Amino acid sequence: MIQRQPASQPQGDQRHRGRQGRLNAHVVALHQDFKTPWMTQKGLRAAAGRLRLAHCHALPGAAHSATAAPAHRRGLRIVLDMVLNHTSIEHAWFRESRKSRNNPYRDHYIWRPGRKRRLGGDAPPNNWRSLIGPGGWHHDPTTDEWYFASFLPFQPDLNYRNPAVQQAMLDVVRHWLGQGFDGLRLDIFNCLFKDATFPSNPLSLRPLPSEDNPDGFFQSFRHSVNHPDTFAFARTLRQAVDQ
Repeated sequence: MIQRQPASQPQGDQRHRGRQGRLNAHVVALHQDFKTPWMTQKGLRAAAGRLRLAHCHALPGAAHSATAAPAHRRGLRIVLDMVLNHTSIEHAWFRESRKSRNNPYRDHYIWRPGRKRRLGGDAPPNNWRSLIGPGGWHHDPTTDEWYFASFLPFQPDLNYRNPAVQQAMLDVVRHWLGQGFDGLRLDIFNCLFKDATFPSNPLSLRPLPSEDNPDGFFQSFRHSVNHPDTFAFARTLRQAVDQ
């Protein structure tokens, strides 16, 4: 979680202090629930407009931001759940990105050509798995290339080696903090950057990952998780939050 450093702890309206004390709560966490299409795979939803404000429709974030002032009057802080790693395949960026290899939004996502199999056909660019086990690369027949998703197939990873993506996502963070939120819960933040040379991950004897170690499914996620450039970007994000 990343949080602003306030000049002082909010004290809140004394009329509400008794109730807050009974709850013994100081922080309220909110999840963004944008209007989004239902996905057919596994019956799950992915947020088409989660990240890019220009493509959000009937943004319920306005309702969320309206809760900040009453919460602050009660001495509470508001933390917003934020997924910076990926968008939905229904997002306008990705729809453009998959149209052609020279589309202006192509480099907003991680696209790679496949490897040729000895017996014909294409194989994924490398052996990288998703965090839930299956292969993380997904073939798109429109341009005959593969996009990478650290989580689910309909949640393609953004390409943080593109400066335009970094700036756009920092602007999203600034927008929500400008609405009165006090901090962000950063989901799967450790996946933002990958090894730019795309080497295959080494073998691991671990069958399942743990909270302390992402390695699992007999693969070490050395080149696709916890990249040093992610920690460097965390410092940039810290600066944006403190502005």
